[in-house]
Amino acid sequence: MLPAVSEGTVPHIEDYGLASVIHMACTVCEHTTTLESSQRMDGDDRRTAYEINTSLHVLGEQNAGLAPAKVEKLFTSMGIEYHLHKTNHGKLQKVVGATVETLAKESCKKAFEDEVVASSPPLSGGTAQRLWPDGTTYVNLGATGDCAWPTRGSGHAYASFCGGFILMGALNKKIVSAAIFSQQCSTCESVEKLAEKEKVAPVYPAHDCFRGCRGIMAESDPLWRGSSKAMEPKGALCTALGLGKHYLKCDELQAIIARVRYFTADEDSNMIAALNDPRLMPEWLRPVDKLSDPNHMQKIQYKLLEALRKAEKWSKPSCRRRSSTT
Repeated sequence: MLPAVSEGTVPHIEDYGLASVIHMACTVCEHTTTLESSQRMDGDDRRTAYEINTSLHVLGEQNAGLAPAKVEKLFTSMGIEYHLHKTNHGKLQKVVGATVETLAKESCKKAFEDEVVASSPPLSGGTAQRLWPDGTTYVNLGATGDCAWPTRGSGHAYASFCGGFILMGALNKKIVSAAIFSQQCSTCESVEKLAEKEKVAPVYPAHDCFRGCRGIMAESDPLWRGSSKAMEPKGALCTALGLGKHYLKCDELQAIIARVRYFTADEDSNMIAALNDPRLMPEWLRPVDKLSDPNHMQKIQYKLLEALRKAEKWSKPSCRRRSSTT
């Protein structure tokens, strides 16, 4: 809300996104007073962005699931002229992204510890679990995981450059681990283009690279260069490895390790094959038993029955008469 303008002043307003800078010049003493409708991210540093623009373009877009272009269309339909440059939007994402990632790690760690307590009788005052000869206590967990892509696939063809795998605890129904995949990085791609043009080896500068696999309570693999379909088994492997290597308690007498023992997922055999591959999973994290997801099983059974109903042999009149008499 703009402040009241007293008599004898001429206001001049400059818009910077949703923030406004109001210059009020006094016609009597010619003194100009400057007011800003929003604070900046770094106090009085005029090179930083306004807080309201940061909140809208980073937190608002993430919570609402809107792209920057759709946010601009929304304000245009309301008659508000609003535009934020792509470079500035990327800078705002990096500023807020580190904080969001830290909070996500803390939340997943707390959910993982709660899941272990719910799944482990010795930690909740019950009977003792099976101890290995080295004195390590292994807590068996049940988990549910699946991968999602921004671009919808047909089941056989995927065209997304990024994706995310989410692992959820079977008892508390909370996210305990996640793996984020990306096949693109503007900095790496520009260096590779320049190196290919000059026919030299690429030299990558130090930067926050988004290409590869980045884990939250999971194993990270920045050198991963797989396809969109390969994100699903890789995500299951990274999340299971990350939880298995997270020691809940480790001292001279006893070590407590939680491992994914039962994995509920769709009927994709690549995930369970990766989790039981001796070349990828260590011995103390195997075997992992596969459980079928009821939702996917219902869809599969429905498709099979629908295909049976539409089959040619059931469409013949003789078959319909025979089935009615029986």
